[in-house]
Amino acid sequence: MQPHGSPVSVAPLLGWLNRWFTRNMIWLLLGLVALNLLVPRPGLALKDWRLFRIPGVGWSYDFATLALTLMMLPAATQCRLEDFAQIGRRPRACAACLFVIYALAPALALGSTWIGLGGFEQQAATELRLGIFLVSLMPVALTASVWVRLATGNVALVLSVVAVTTTLSVVTVPLYSHLMPPFAHQAFTTVPVAVLVRQLAMSVVLPLAAGLGFRRWAGPWADRAQPLLSLLGNLSFLAALSTNVAGASARLTADLGIVAIAGAVTLGLNGAFFALTLIWMRWLRARRPGLPHGDAVALFYAGGMRSTGTAMVLTAAAYPGMSLATVPAAIYSISQQILGGCLSRLLEPGSALLLPAVARGRKGLDARLRELASEESGNLALIVFRVHCRSGTPVPLLKLMPVVRRRLRPYDYVALLDHDRFAVLVTEVPEAQASKIALRVEEALHSGMRELSVCWGVAEARTPCPASRLVDLASERALGSDSDASRAVA
Repeated sequence: MQPHGSPVSVAPLLGWLNRWFTRNMIWLLLGLVALNLLVPRPGLALKDWRLFRIPGVGWSYDFATLALTLMMLPAATQCRLEDFAQIGRRPRACAACLFVIYALAPALALGSTWIGLGGFEQQAATELRLGIFLVSLMPVALTASVWVRLATGNVALVLSVVAVTTTLSVVTVPLYSHLMPPFAHQAFTTVPVAVLVRQLAMSVVLPLAAGLGFRRWAGPWADRAQPLLSLLGNLSFLAALSTNVAGASARLTADLGIVAIAGAVTLGLNGAFFALTLIWMRWLRARRPGLPHGDAVALFYAGGMRSTGTAMVLTAAAYPGMSLATVPAAIYSISQQILGGCLSRLLEPGSALLLPAVARGRKGLDARLRELASEESGNLALIVFRVHCRSGTPVPLLKLMPVVRRRLRPYDYVALLDHDRFAVLVTEVPEAQASKIALRVEEALHSGMRELSVCWGVAEARTPCPASRLVDLASERALGSDSDASRAVA
């Protein structure tokens, strides 16, 4: 029998607590925001708590640094050095995600804050613009891995992106911070790069190195410690949120109108980051060899979620006189968890959200065929389906497309031709395989609506030819068939 309080007996409790935090994180965030606005004194006491001074350099190790260290350790202990190779296996997709994080997101943050808050000359507007911009510079949030797991994505890939962006933040945050003076010159004349680097070194680099070393040389112990580290990370995140909201509470009511505008800008940015990444992922899935669903889910969350705990701590440390600068991070934290939870339900394998859009008409089909012919994609086959209801009612073809897409590869091209026909353009498949694909789609259509009558024909493009000719050939074979394998050759 294990003694009371042993790791075996405590582990289930820690696991339950972590699951409880995950399920109730949104409500905990909202509750703590309200509590610290009403009773800010405990949060202010934590904010001013200095644990000790580091000998030789004179740096103060305060509660904010401890909180960020504890938030970083759970992610760090789940990473291995070889995980960084995950990014190398998907260079195009990861480059697209990093482009969103390091190019589009900061540019969008600068532009939106100038439009939304640029007309205000108050100190509050300057601080809020600074806070929004700093959020856009942050590495990917560790909590992205939770939603990626729930959405059946590639957890290892998102953790490697977390590790890479966290490491790069030591360089990127000070570098990008030089863009801030043009709109924040009222508050400061120089960017505290030394303070930013010091804070990143103490609370990001050191925990990351410790976590990687712990995983490398004491892997079994790292696995056993993970529930405890996750719990400490959750508690530290909530504590950091409390200190920052408490510090800004006195000014929130005085500048409520500007704070409301900044909140709307922050929420819009969060949605925009997700939307930009979604566009990239859909485009990549439409290109051969096609981005797997799990990787698309991982990079989708990586593009939209930021380490708001890091933002709150860094902002409070680098700009101690700007209490409102931490408010956008708190707002973004709540919004990204709500969005992450809602989107996880829409990202099951085969869902329409991450699949390329269904085209309409022959014009797009012709362009796609010319593109594939120029790429010398090997065998090209066009399958034309003719669908009608035996009862005579109109067929909702567009509503049936998610059923069709689930039976195809992500980069197979699908186009609606008219009210009862649609086409599927497939590449690099032999003749027999094209017929098998058609049968698989036919079965899926019948399973969706039993009263459907489905016939189809296949036209092979052995030489470059217009899409219209392929459509006509395949349609003739479809009209002449009774759900049997039909084939024409162009």
